[in-house]
Amino acid sequence: MASNAMNPNAQFEQLLDINYLRSFGVEPAYFGLGFIQLKIQEHKRLHFYHGSLPVLVEEPHDHRYNFISYIMQGVFEQTIYGWQQDPDGEHQKFWEDCKPNSVVPAEPERGRIWDMIHTEQGAGTHYQIYADTLHTVRARENCITYLVRQPPFKDYAAVVRKDGAEKVCPFSQPIPVDQCWEMIEDMLPQQLPHPQYQLPTVKKNPGYHLVKIPKGKVGEPTKIIEEAYEIQDAHEQGVRVMTHVEMSDLYGALDRFRELHYPEVSMSDLEAMYRVTRRAFENKRR
Repeated sequence: MASNAMNPNAQFEQLLDINYLRSFGVEPAYFGLGFIQLKIQEHKRLHFYHGSLPVLVEEPHDHRYNFISYIMQGVFEQTIYGWQQDPDGEHQKFWEDCKPNSVVPAEPERGRIWDMIHTEQGAGTHYQIYADTLHTVRARENCITYLVRQPPFKDYAAVVRKDGAEKVCPFSQPIPVDQCWEMIEDMLPQQLPHPQYQLPTVKKNPGYHLVKIPKGKVGEPTKIIEEAYEIQDAHEQGVRVMTHVEMSDLYGALDRFRELHYPEVSMSDLEAMYRVTRRAFENKRR
C-alpha cells in the first residue's frame, strides 16, 4: 500500500459534475459495504459513501485485481490485516467471485488474522492496494473515491469471517436507481453563490450546459436556484426538450423543498394560490 499527496479535485473536477456523471448512461448500484458504485468505464468507477447508507457487512477481504483509489472528498479510513494459516485459528477464509448469489469454489482455509496498519486519509490523497491485501474500509463526511483498477488476474476474492459469523450478501438490500442518483447529487460539492454576486461562468468542454452552474442541495433553496439556471441555459441554447426536462426538475426541487420544510402545504395548495395571483394580475385587481 502506498499513499501520496496530490490534487484529484483539480484533476478530476468533472467527476463531481452530476451532468457529466449521467452522460455515461450507466446506472449506479448500492453495495452493502456502505457505498453507491458508478462504473463509468470498464476499469474505472466512483464510490459514494453517503452518510445515510447502511453498512450491511464489513469483513476483511481482498480483490481479484490491483487498484489505485483517489479520495476526492471527505475522510477515508482503512485497516490492513495479516493472515496466517492455523488449524486452531478462529477465522476462516472463504473465496467468492463478488457477484450476487456467488458459489464458494473451494473449502475455506482456517487461520488467524490480526490488524497490521490503520490509516486515515483526506481529500487530495490516494492509496494503492494489491490484490492479495486483506483490508476493511470506513468512510465519512460525504467521502467520494475514484477507483482505477487493473484487469483481474484471479478468479475469486477472499473474505475472512470469524467462526459462527453469518454470511451477509452485500446485494441483499438493493436501493432504487433514482434514489441512488439522488444521494450522489446530494453529496456533490454544494457551492452555489447568491446570483446577485456571481453568475455561472462559461464552461470549457461543456456537457449538457454551456455555463458552469454550481450545485445546490436537494431540499434547499439553492437547488431551486440551480434548476432555474439550468432552465435559462437550456432555453438560451434553443433546446426545447432539455428546457422541458429542466422545468420538471425545477418542479421537483420545489416539491422537495416543500416536503422538507413545509410538509403541511401541498403542491396543489401552491397551484391554487398561483391561480388566484394570476387572476388578480390579469384582472388588474390586486
